[in-house]
Formats: sequence, structure tokens, C-alpha cells
Amino acid sequence: ESLRSVVQAVYAAGILSVQSAGNGGPACSTVSDPAAIYPESFTVGATDSTDLIASYSSRGPVTADDSNLLKPNVSAPGTAIKSCVPGGGYMTKSGTSMAAPHVAGLAALLLSADPALSGQVGKIRQIIELSAAPQYTPEGCGGDTPTSIPNNTYGWGRVDALRVFDHHLSISKTAQPSIIAPGQLITYTLTITHYHPLTSTSGVVLTDMLPVNTEFISATNPFAMNGNTISWNADTLTSTESSTYQFIVRALQASGEITNTVYGVKSDDVPTVFGKPVTTTIIPYDIEIEKSAPSAVAPGKTIPYTLTVTNPHPSAPLHNILISDTIPTDTVFITGTLPNTLTQDMILWNKDKLDPGQTWSVTLTVSIPVTQTSGIISNYDYGVQSDEVPFNSGKEIKTPVHVPGLMLSPGVEANLSRGSEITYTHTLTNTGNFTDTFEISIDSSQGWVSSPPIAPITLSSGQSSSFLISITVPQDASIGDIEITTITAQSQADSSVSKDIIDTTKIQAIVYFPLIFGSGIQ
Repeated sequence: ESLRSVVQAVYAAGILSVQSAGNGGPACSTVSDPAAIYPESFTVGATDSTDLIASYSSRGPVTADDSNLLKPNVSAPGTAIKSCVPGGGYMTKSGTSMAAPHVAGLAALLLSADPALSGQVGKIRQIIELSAAPQYTPEGCGGDTPTSIPNNTYGWGRVDALRVFDHHLSISKTAQPSIIAPGQLITYTLTITHYHPLTSTSGVVLTDMLPVNTEFISATNPFAMNGNTISWNADTLTSTESSTYQFIVRALQASGEITNTVYGVKSDDVPTVFGKPVTTTIIPYDIEIEKSAPSAVAPGKTIPYTLTVTNPHPSAPLHNILISDTIPTDTVFITGTLPNTLTQDMILWNKDKLDPGQTWSVTLTVSIPVTQTSGIISNYDYGVQSDEVPFNSGKEIKTPVHVPGLMLSPGVEANLSRGSEITYTHTLTNTGNFTDTFEISIDSSQGWVSSPPIAPITLSSGQSSSFLISITVPQDASIGDIEITTITAQSQADSSVSKDIIDTTKIQAIVYFPLIFGSGIQ
């Protein structure tokens, strides 16, 4: 940190601090040595005689201090550089320490050509960066793409002293939004910049051709139109001046892409420089509706429906959304999300606007008559529409009417002696109209039940199943003791549907019969 404060002080004093990137390449994030990692340092990577980055040249981004700073700033020749050595003579060496002096020398040339740049570190850096010969790379350090400028391998590129003193024009363009719906507006913003360390350029003209399948709406004044070509006369731009212009078009096609390919800028000193194509994606309007309901309903119960509408478009809102639903046959309307409009068997909901990605939900509740003991409640006549999207119907929702029921074989009675055991067999039958699961619970008055708990039993309609209950009479039971075993079967679908039976086990008395001996008469 002490070195960082020194570099910051040097920068604040108007002194350009040129630093070698280091020789830790070719891995990413190898720019790690102070003072190369500081934003105030002008960090230099090394290239070879073919303008390729040297394998040893350290790459960014900077992770040593968690700044993730893009480095190097620029690159310069650093491989097989012939230089004088202490004690006299010359030697050829390689390294980023051979590249950095090229940049320091270029800065000195700039100050010699325009002493007014003295102390303007930011402007000197900008001139060197923007005049560098762009160098692209597939290395991908720090998320770089093959077209990234600057990047974490070369920075802004290989420095070019001649280009520093040439006039340069650059042009960039953005389209907003980048994703639209049919008929929406696209705003194009064009920025032109002139680079020269000393003088202005005159006769600056910016031209652009309206993209196919668009309608011109407006543009930055003053402008000129000639057919589908729009132009602006920027006249003169100073040494590092930028100027921005806009125009707006309406997309006429229903889907696909609109690409703006032909646009450029020129001046008296620079021939036409063309910009990169800019593409806008058109995604058609859409609206989605989903409906949910319970998987089944019992007679006399209610069905709560939930209708959910979604605007799936990434950028365009929907307007005047209307949900409609028909009250299902064999049901009675109970309530619906307010506000709503109910006309006979039709209910409507309206919403002014639904933003991109937003959802809107409403509910409808109907009741089933007690007399409805079978069949399916079908809800299919519903949907949604908006100003932008025609009516979109939803998928049919079917809710079966479930009538639970069960039958349990009657309880039995038995007489046992102490220490004996008996097993009762009972049969459970599903008398309902659907597959149901039944809980079996056992209550023992004396605690004589010796069989394990009965697991829940699942039965289809009309199906039966038997289960066993064992009773063991203790040796110390008293004559006349009675075990009352209550067996309860209960529907999981409707807890009000249950059946109890009772098994009764009694301790019988032991009857002793006397032996009678007689004597014969002689």
C-alpha cells in the first residue's frame, strides 16, 4: 500500500508512470506485481515482431488485489529487442521491461510535439490508447470475446507512434431497446470521435441508411434526408472531440431481426470509416394463461379455480388485458376476485397494463350440488386477450366428483381362557367411486392387542382387502375380564367418512366336574 500511495501521488502530480506488465504469462491474471496492478499505472505488455503477444507477457485481469482491473493498458515490442547495456556495447533481450521504454518514448514524443499536454496524464494515456493498432485475441481472459477492445492480453493494442500523429475518426452505434415487439420504436445513438494530439479536422459528415422494414420517425436536428439516407454535417471536431446524434424508427416487420449495417463518418482528413452492424431482435407479442383447480371435489363442496396470465415478452407491455371465464355446467357461482363483471354464466376481469415478464392472477369459486354424486366438472370455455394479442383460450380443466365410502366387516365376540390367543380377520371394502386410501386405527381397552399396527390400505373403487388383529390374554387376567377392541377405518380423502367396529374378547371361567366313586353291593 505504501507503493500504491506513491504511484497515486505521481499521477496526481501530472507525471505518467509507465510500468512493465511482468513476465508471468501466458496464464490469465498474471499481472500481479506492484506497481503494474494499480489503475494509476500505465501498464505495458510485450509483443513480438509479428505483433503477436509474447507468451511470457503477463495477462489480466488483476486479481492480486481483487480489483479485477483490465491490464495491460497497451502493448509494445518486447521480444528480441536490441539495446545498449551498462559498460558499453549492445545486447538483445526479451521481456516486458523491453516493451515499456517504447511507451515512455512515445509519451516523450507527444510532449515534444505539443508541450501543452504536459501534466495532462489522462489525455496522454487516451491518445496512446486510442491510436494503438487494435489486436484481438481468443484467449478469453476476464471474459474477453474475440472482438473485445481493449482486452486483457494486449490492452488497447500495439502502440503506433505514426498513428498518434494521424487524424483518426471512430464511430460507434447502439440500438435501444435491443429487443422489441412489432411496431415499437428503435432509438439509434451514433457517437463519432476525432483523435489527434494537436489539430482539429474539418468537413465532418455522418451518414446512415435507414434499416429495411422500418419507418423514419425523427432525428437530431439539423439533418438531411435523401431517400433512405440520413446525414448530419458536424463541420469541425477538435483534437479529441466527440459528438452524438440520434434517430428513431418504427419496426414494421412482425418478427426476426432488423440490422443497421450501412453507416459511417468522414472528414477532409480521413476517408469514410464505417461502423459495425447493429441488430435489433423483434419478438412477437404473446400472452399466456394457465388455470389450476383441485384434483377432485366432493358433493356439496367448492372448487376454487386460479387463473394466471403471463406476459412472456422481455421488453414490451400488454394493454387492456381481458380474462373471460364461463361458469362450469352443474356448478353454482360463489365468488370471484374483485372487481369483476358477472353476466349470466360469464365472468370477466380487466387490467389496464401488464409489464414484461409480469403475471396477474384471479380466482373463481363455484360449488358442487350435494346431489352430484358422480361425473366430471369440466371448465374449458375461458381465455385471455389484449390490445396486442387476440383471444387465447386455455386448456380444459377436468375435476372429477369423488364420493368416498367404505364398508368394514362386523365385529365378533369370542371367549378365551387365560394365556390363550385369537386372531380376528376383518375385510375392508372401498364403496366410493374412486381410488382411496384408508387409515386403520385400533383402540384396546385392556391392552391385549398383540399384532402390529395396520398400515394404510389403498383400494380402487369396489376393491376389498383383509387384515388381521391378534389378541393375547395374559396369564394373570381375571375371570370375567372383557377386552373391547375398537377398529376404525377412515378415508384419507374425506376424514368425515369412517366406520367403527368392535371385537369383544371375554375370559371364560374354568368349570370343574366332580368325580363320583360308587361301591358295588354284593
